Amino acid sequence: MIAAMLKCSKIGALARVHAENGSVIAERAKILLQKGVTGPEGHRQSRPEELEAEATNRACTLASQANCPLYVVHVMSKGAAKAIAQHRQKGHVIFGEPVAAGLALDGSHYFDKDWLHAARYVMSPPLSIDKSTPECLMDMLAADQLHLTGTDNCTFNGDQKMAGRHDFTKIPNGVNGVEDRMSIVWDRGVHSGKITPMRFVQIT
Repeated sequence: MIAAMLKCSKIGALARVHAENGSVIAERAKILLQKGVTGPEGHRQSRPEELEAEATNRACTLASQANCPLYVVHVMSKGAAKAIAQHRQKGHVIFGEPVAAGLALDGSHYFDKDWLHAARYVMSPPLSIDKSTPECLMDMLAADQLHLTGTDNCTFNGDQKMAGRHDFTKIPNGVNGVEDRMSIVWDRGVHSGKITPMRFVQIT
């Protein structure tokens, strides 16, 4: 990663990072499957929010060492968002992008008794189990601690999600969001009074 960031710095490119710790996630997933956890809840349990925060902080640190501007995509947790804000306070050029799903939903869906309902919400990084996270992410957008909104739109129908019926690691990752992003940001941001219409334009 440091080599890639040094190259980006040299050619004037903006590095983009999906911040997760794949090695730790793989080990946690293996342990959960061995314990008989096969449903969508395992997806959430194998990816604790601390890992997203750790990977985000690591990416920000490497980017600063390489003097490379960084864009962190689909910021889903408070810890990851705060890591970005802390590095920006140090003067590092880093941008954070929460997505529509993370601004509107929480991870309680992963524990729904209806397997297909739960599987429909499987995405990476996963939705936060902290119900206050969506509002926190919007507050940070309002305070210019996060900077743009996206969707990471990657849709699968129910039949496709069933590929992971007996192994959560095989559930196709992704949810919709392209059609909903603008209305979600307007509702959660402008309509709620957190941001102005001008800020809405800036972050969308």
